[in-house]
Amino acid sequence: MRMIIGAIICLMLIFSSGCGNKSAKHDASLSLMKYGIPVSLAVAADAEVITGNNTGKSVDVHVKHGEDFHMHIFQTEAVTNDISYLVQKQKEQVSSNPFFIKFVEEYPDGFIYEKYKADESGKCYDFKKIKLQGTQEIIFECAITFESDEKNIKRMYQSIL
Repeated sequence: MRMIIGAIICLMLIFSSGCGNKSAKHDASLSLMKYGIPVSLAVAADAEVITGNNTGKSVDVHVKHGEDFHMHIFQTEAVTNDISYLVQKQKEQVSSNPFFIKFVEEYPDGFIYEKYKADESGKCYDFKKIKLQGTQEIIFECAITFESDEKNIKRMYQSIL
């Protein structure tokens, strides 16, 4: 009986220590405020941030970390504060692309979709997520040349805080 209790305690310690490591890994975040975008991403703070053509009315940023994270963020003045309208317009734009296959998951603020790879050698996934901050519309998506699997795209979608 003591051995069973000891084994249970050992298993609990092993699983609880593993869970602790996982949450510590996801606690890292990168603020984009210094680039003019009032959001943070759950990605290592040492991720590479590349600024694009930033005008007085728009901000264009890429965030890259390793081989499995390359996100494009574009902020501009919102034409409306109706998030469902903005998501619907993005869905129409994406679904009109000949590389589009289907929507995989849909959310009130965006969606994940399947598409053909640029070289037509197979399929990959992408996403669009929209945030409204005051009078600004912020669109998140994969970088144009980034192709990844569904699991990784879901992780990227969820990294937007």
